[in-house]
Order: sequence, then structure tokens, then C-alpha cells
Amino acid sequence: MECHLTTDTVYASVDSVRGPALKRTVTSIANTVDLTIGGKPNNSHYFRGLADEITIQIG
Repeated sequence: MECHLTTDTVYASVDSVRGPALKRTVTSIANTVDLTIGGKPNNSHYFRGLADEITIQIG
């Protein structure tokens, strides 16, 4: 699964098949919160399963 966020669109793809895109206006996401992968520190919105490869790409 891949999550894609551009300046005006957000969408996910699974096995290279792109899902529906939503139009969003995205501004700076700069903050002091720690990066989490697979869930939130308060144990909500978590991913149940195994992740064998994670890549973060900016730009």
C-alpha cells in the first residue's frame, strides 16, 4: 500500500492500483510531533498486520 499526498490531491494505491483521489488543499505540515508509522501514539488509527518495507519520499 502506498499513500500519496500532493499539494492538492491525496490518494492510496495497493499493488500499484491507484484508488480514488480526493481534492485537498495541503499547506505546510511542519510541526514538532514525532513521526509514527502504523499507528498513533494514543493507540488509535493503527495498522494491523506486517510491514516489510517502508519508504518516505519528499519531493
